[in-house]
Amino acid sequence: MKKSSGKIQAWGPSIAVRVGLGEQQQKRLSEAGQDVISAQNGSGLIDTGSSYTLINKAFVRVLRLEATGNLFKLGGVFDTGFTKAYYASLELRVEGGVYTVPTLEVGSATIDPMDGGFSVVLGRDVLSRGKLIYDGHEQV
Repeated sequence: MKKSSGKIQAWGPSIAVRVGLGEQQQKRLSEAGQDVISAQNGSGLIDTGSSYTLINKAFVRVLRLEATGNLFKLGGVFDTGFTKAYYASLELRVEGGVYTVPTLEVGSATIDPMDGGFSVVLGRDVLSRGKLIYDGHEQV
């Protein structure tokens, strides 16, 4: 199985995102009396062409996310093989409040925030859960 070594370099509409531990991992750590690592701030690129959400590999390391045992096939700009899937939670900062996804299976990728200003690729697995309106003229 080939591993991804590519970096995403894209620009487009983005929103503020916090990436944290999945609900079950948070619960297990709390019940064991262990510290729950704080969610990490990032910026999410809205990618309607992506089937699933990808997070920066740095989030996986810092948060010590649990692997699900599944693999995601990488396509598009990656098209280089497979990536492990992890359980994570997402908070999307949108006009009118915060939209929370308590547990989601996400892939990981080498995403350099300096390349496009984002650290998360929000795929249709998240975008299909609600209604998102983007104003291209206002860039909001």
